[in-house]
Amino acid sequence: MHALNLVLFTAFFVLAPLGVMGLLVRQHRLTLALRARGRVARGKVVRVRESWLKASVFVVEYVFRPPGGPELRGHYKVHKHRLPSQSVFEGIPVEVRYLQEAPHRHQCAESEVERHTVMAGVFGLVVLMVVAFARVFYVP
Repeated sequence: MHALNLVLFTAFFVLAPLGVMGLLVRQHRLTLALRARGRVARGKVVRVRESWLKASVFVVEYVFRPPGGPELRGHYKVHKHRLPSQSVFEGIPVEVRYLQEAPHRHQCAESEVERHTVMAGVFGLVVLMVVAFARVFYVP
């Protein structure tokens, strides 16, 4: 395998999946921390737009203000076919959980990352990595 091919293979089939796994685990850990010791604030949706990368995904932007703190912004993504029963539109209220000691660490209730999501994501990424390794390094 040529050096450039090895670098590209490593970047796309090792580092990128490991990075995605890390992000999933990090978001799940934030969800658990917010459930355990997070505060709840009311926010509101300020914008709903189509994702620039995927037309089947909406990006929902929201703002909230923790007591005694500045207004903070956040966003979450939702697939068009998974929109909640009520429509998501500008001005509707949302529930936001945040850490009192670090309000910039927050999640909208709709963007919590459950354990089964992490497990499915990790499983899929491991399968991708194994198939990629098998295709590249298998010598018949």
